[in-house]
Amino acid sequence: MELDRIRAHLATRPRDLLLFELALQTEVPVQYLLRLKVEDVKNLNIGDELPLPGPSGKLESHPVINHEIYHAINKFLKETRPLDNDYLFKSRKGKKALSVPSVSRIIRGWREETGLNHFNGLPGLRLAQRK
Repeated sequence: MELDRIRAHLATRPRDLLLFELALQTEVPVQYLLRLKVEDVKNLNIGDELPLPGPSGKLESHPVINHEIYHAINKFLKETRPLDNDYLFKSRKGKKALSVPSVSRIIRGWREETGLNHFNGLPGLRLAQRK
């Protein structure tokens, strides 16, 4: 499967692999994922709900942690050893979270690096996931 090429490519980049799995598997808008901190996910298990606040403070539905997300979280925690108060998707230039435009550039980079340019950003990857 084409998405497995991206997973394999991201195997040495735990932050990016976690971003890929959360964005793909949950279909939650990226701006909500960028609000997550390490303390929000460090004790989650398969079947637990991902605690994501929406604009009003709550989402109507909470995505459930599946096998891929669980392993990506644990790989990220083990390999990067972030602080509890760190953003999961912290900018490499500081302690702030990545921005949505930064995530778009990161995703474009994955597509280019793996030769999967025919996917149109995150929506295209999500569509491929459903097939």
